[in-house]
Amino acid sequence: DVENRGKIVASLFEAVDLSEEDVRADAASMKEWIVGKSKDDVMAALVGEADSPFKSAVLSAKEDEYWMYSRFFGIGLVALMDEVGVEINADDVY
Repeated sequence: DVENRGKIVASLFEAVDLSEEDVRADAASMKEWIVGKSKDDVMAALVGEADSPFKSAVLSAKEDEYWMYSRFFGIGLVALMDEVGVEINADDVY
C-alpha cells in the first residue's frame, strides 16, 4: 500500500531498535564517500587501512572473534562495488 509505505518503513526501523534518521544519514555519508573511489580504495577501507565512514566498524569487527558475515554486509559490499564499476559475476565471487 503506497499510502502506508512510510509508516511501514518507520515501523521496521523501530522494530529492530534503529533510528531511521541515523541509518539514512549513514547511507548518505557512504554515497558521498564512494564518489570517485576505485575498487582498491574500497578494499583498503574494508581492511581498515584507509579512512572511510565505516572504518570504526571495520576495526571493531576485526577485533571481535565472534563477528560473522551477514547477508546485509554482503548486500552493502555489492552495492559499494557496483558504485565503483566492478562487475559482479560467478567467476569473480566463487
